[in-house]
Amino acid sequence: MNVACIVLAAGEGRRMGRPKALLPIGDTTFLARVVATARAAGCARVVAVLRDASVACDAEIVVNLRPEDGQLSSLKLGLRAAAGCEAAFAWPVDHPAVRVETVRRVLAAARPGRIVVPTFEGRGGHPTLFPRELFGELLALPETDGARALLAQRPDAVDRLPVDDAGVCRDVDSPEDYANVERTSPS
Repeated sequence: MNVACIVLAAGEGRRMGRPKALLPIGDTTFLARVVATARAAGCARVVAVLRDASVACDAEIVVNLRPEDGQLSSLKLGLRAAAGCEAAFAWPVDHPAVRVETVRRVLAAARPGRIVVPTFEGRGGHPTLFPRELFGELLALPETDGARALLAQRPDAVDRLPVDDAGVCRDVDSPEDYANVERTSPS
C-alpha cells in the first residue's frame, strides 16, 4: 500500500515555550523520531510540514506560511504534497512515543474509504490514517474545524483500533509532559 505520513510540525509550541519539532528525545529529536518510526513502519513517503525550511530532516519538507491557521492547514498542505498516495497518516510531532509495531497495526487495519484511529484504553490517539477517498472532504473542511470534524461528520467511516501503546495518546504540550515522555520513551 502506498501510504504517506504527514508530520504536523508547524506549531510554535506556545504551551511548551518553544517549537516541539526539535525537542530532544533520547539521542534524536521529536521530528526525527516520528520520521524514523514512519519509515520503519513502511510509509512510502514522509512529508514534514514545518514553519521553517531550514530544519534538516529525512523527509520532504513543506513550509506552512500561515501556521496560525491551525493544524488542519498543515494537514491540507501535506495532503496536496502527497498526492497519489492511497492513504495518509496525520501525525502531530508532539506524539513521538508511538511504537513502530503500532503504526504497522494501523496500516494492517487500513481499508478503502475507512479512517483508522488507534485507541489506548478507550481514548483516540495518533497517528490517524485517512484514506484517499476522504482527502477531498478533509481539504474542504474549514481550518477552524480541524480534522476531528471529519470524524464527527463521518462516524460510519471510522474504525477505532485498540492498541497496547500509550504513545498514541501521549501528546507533549507542556514542560511537565516533556519530562514524562523523556523518562518513559525508549531511545
